[in-house]
Amino acid sequence: HPEPSPRDARGCTPTHVAAGAGHAAVVRQLLRAGAAPNALDADGWSPLHVASVQGGLDCVTALLAAGATPSTPDAEGCTPLHRAAGRGHSPIALLLLKRGAPLELRSRQGWTPAELARRHGHASLAEPLTAASTPTG
Repeated sequence: HPEPSPRDARGCTPTHVAAGAGHAAVVRQLLRAGAAPNALDADGWSPLHVASVQGGLDCVTALLAAGATPSTPDAEGCTPLHRAAGRGHSPIALLLLKRGAPLELRSRQGWTPAELARRHGHASLAEPLTAASTPTG
């Protein structure tokens, strides 16, 4: 399905813009109209990356329900989980983790999501991410 409207100069779709503004109802409407949930902008960001930074759990939920991929790295090697962890958005990070986002993938700067959370002062999020990446046995 084609996007409901064209991309802007940075390659952002209307879904990127709606996700960035936290407008979950608009995101859902665009997805129902055929918007691609995994469309990438010029920096390799999907609408899921944008929603993960913005902190919109409803947008993230809608995108995941429409088939958004939580494991796609952007141009900096960061997945939506890296982006959520770096901002301290615990509910989003834990949802992405539950939906299969990789914990061990390192950004181009060498950071895992747990390390980014810790580095940006979000120890309460870094702990469950670290625990989830530690093999048990």
